[in-house]
Amino acid sequence: MSQAVISRPEFRSLRDILALEQQTYDETVPFVSTASLLGYVATAYQDSAAISYQQNPSPEEAPLSWSFNELRQQCVKVAHLLRNLGVTREQPVALLAPHVPSAIFALWGAQMAGCVFPINYLLGADHIAALLRKTRTKVVITLASHSGLNINTEVKRAVELADCVQ
Repeated sequence: MSQAVISRPEFRSLRDILALEQQTYDETVPFVSTASLLGYVATAYQDSAAISYQQNPSPEEAPLSWSFNELRQQCVKVAHLLRNLGVTREQPVALLAPHVPSAIFALWGAQMAGCVFPINYLLGADHIAALLRKTRTKVVITLASHSGLNINTEVKRAVELADCVQ
């Protein structure tokens, strides 16, 4: 992988924004894949915190934290799992989960494996099923059963209704 050199542009005026808009896509976004982006940040920022997550509201409790290296490792694990399940670019992986670290790993890992299709987890089972059928989704990632959230129950119903998820 060639090492992209990223500079952070400073926008002080409308002229700066207009100059950026004149650049080609390849100049603005030098990464050809999710894997190359994660590889770059893992190399550039290594053990710096990529994700900090406050699991409970107590200010005395330290947040959970993942470095850029750990973020990349977790995403690669998800990508390998999904590829082993037969995921390809032609078949999106549906993701129905709130914004928690495991959902971030799933999002980036599914992008590495093929294609991710985030779905609003607040939708009802009928609506979710219609989306799954329309996209011919064969793999769904969601939360495990949880006493405070009915996401898992709705997704299970949607999977049954869709009749395309393996």
